[in-house]
Amino acid sequence: MTTAVALLTVRNESVHIRRCLRDFIDEGIDIILVDHDSTDDTVAKAREFLGEGLLAIERLPWTGVYSLPDRLAAQRSIIQSVGHDWVIHADADEWLSAPQENVRLIDGIASADGAGFNCINFNEFVFIPDDGRSHYHEEYRSELLSYYFFRPVPTPRLMRAWKRDSGFDNCSGAGHTLSGSNLRLCPETFLLRHYIALSSEHARAKYLGRPYSKEAVAMGWHGNRLNLTAEALEIRRCDRMQRLPHVTSKAFRTDLPVEKHFWQW
Repeated sequence: MTTAVALLTVRNESVHIRRCLRDFIDEGIDIILVDHDSTDDTVAKAREFLGEGLLAIERLPWTGVYSLPDRLAAQRSIIQSVGHDWVIHADADEWLSAPQENVRLIDGIASADGAGFNCINFNEFVFIPDDGRSHYHEEYRSELLSYYFFRPVPTPRLMRAWKRDSGFDNCSGAGHTLSGSNLRLCPETFLLRHYIALSSEHARAKYLGRPYSKEAVAMGWHGNRLNLTAEALEIRRCDRMQRLPHVTSKAFRTDLPVEKHFWQW
């Protein structure tokens, strides 16, 4: 039986953490949580899932800046110690799934594995509230159905799942793409729902003044999140936004891609 573990690095993700962990568990995926010294109740909520799919909670010390290189390095160290067949890189505000209806993520991964593939790409569908209301509460998932298909560069751009013994590394690709040889990409693209902001106020609290590591900025990472203003983070609707009929629907449209996030519209 194919096994997979999601490596989830978080900091102050109280509103997302229960939903995120439940989704991975429902999808048949184990989780290892790396807490980046959260100051809210993220870890307390996560502990509820220990022994239920959450394997461990590790700590990554906070140095005063959001350091994606440090986060990815911590994950790389964990990957070397787990025994799962596949690993997944994910964030707390995401929900990763197989593209077929009524197919769990683990079963989609097992099918790709059985067909000889060692890497899976994901399409990113970004959900934002287009009704002007705040959805900042833990049950937001059933309320947020409007999305845009975010594709700033040609695919594949989110190689988030790969076979652990393949020797791939996602550090140089900012957690998006993989480096290594003999990459056999699954032709089916999987789904990544990104609940990037639950209100304009949430977007401002999340991004305004966030300090990024100099190393990451020098590598060109986080470019569209630097120097954001409160006005830019006011959530607006785009004419390319679409809407799902219900929360578990996988009927995503990819014919109207958006190259920029809502704060760049």
